[in-house]
Amino acid sequence: MKTKSEERVMKKCSKCDVEISGTGKTGLCLPCVNKIYNPRVLPERYCEECGKKLDRKRKNLLCRQHQLTKKNKDPAFIKKVSAGVKKSYIDNPELRKVRAETAKAFGWGTDTFRAGMEREGNWRKQKDIPDFERYREIVRDITDKNYQENFYEIPNAKKRSREFHLDHKVSIAYGFENNIPAYIIGHHKNLEVIHHAKNESKFINNSITLEKLFAEIDK
Repeated sequence: MKTKSEERVMKKCSKCDVEISGTGKTGLCLPCVNKIYNPRVLPERYCEECGKKLDRKRKNLLCRQHQLTKKNKDPAFIKKVSAGVKKSYIDNPELRKVRAETAKAFGWGTDTFRAGMEREGNWRKQKDIPDFERYREIVRDITDKNYQENFYEIPNAKKRSREFHLDHKVSIAYGFENNIPAYIIGHHKNLEVIHHAKNESKFINNSITLEKLFAEIDK
């Protein structure tokens, strides 16, 4: 006498031609049954860019990372973000002051904060950081402070955005190679906001001489 397993006859799904057991009443494979009789079960979906498996309920065919990348390159989105930043931060000195005070109250940027981050392994220790990186970090800290305190004296400061970058007229690399104090390179007279294409083509070169910068600072 034949067992039930021996009586089973393999046949193809009438919809997608996948081989299935002959005992099925519908003549369909399980995915096809779900599509027809249980439409809530959505088919598997994959990102069009990287092939990563997506959540079945996701509306578009991009993973989160590629969706953000596409969104960030959208000119309309960039314009909207730039306008929002300008309205809520750049033209509001009181807001900048409040945020600076909040950061100070929580210890952000202080030696105590740095020591804690180094102890927990989140930041590298100062002794392990190359001299140029340490110099660049000091210059950027001074730059950020001078940018906020002397905002209206910096050329085109209000234009700073994804398209327009904050640039050092005498570059950080030049300052490091020639032992120029960090406060000189980070001085607000050495700052300007220029188009990103011009900034990228400038690279580590200077747009003014060191003598001219000293003359500007002495005014």
